[in-house]
Amino acid sequence: MSCYLNVLALSLFMWLPTASADNDANVARIIRSRCLDCHSGDAPKAEINLTSFPEDSSPALATRVEKMVAQGEMPPADNEPLSADQQAVLIDWFRAKYILRDGKPHIGA
Repeated sequence: MSCYLNVLALSLFMWLPTASADNDANVARIIRSRCLDCHSGDAPKAEINLTSFPEDSSPALATRVEKMVAQGEMPPADNEPLSADQQAVLIDWFRAKYILRDGKPHIGA
């Protein structure tokens, strides 16, 4: 009986949303509301299409987005800046996904 309960608990736990899924959803929400006006469609600015970011983000694209956000270069000066919370969500997501605790990039990043 104990083994059955452990398996049941584990299977239920696997269906709970994860922090990673929440982080991806928060990043996607920010990208949709703040970036897609310029970075989507047939001719995205700087040839950076963020339509399916972060779901289909390559390490190179994620690094570029993180760098631009961290340096305050995006959104551009003529647009409303990201809030501190929005910046933190994007930067924290990048670091959790692509940077190891000792500051080294994940394999493949």
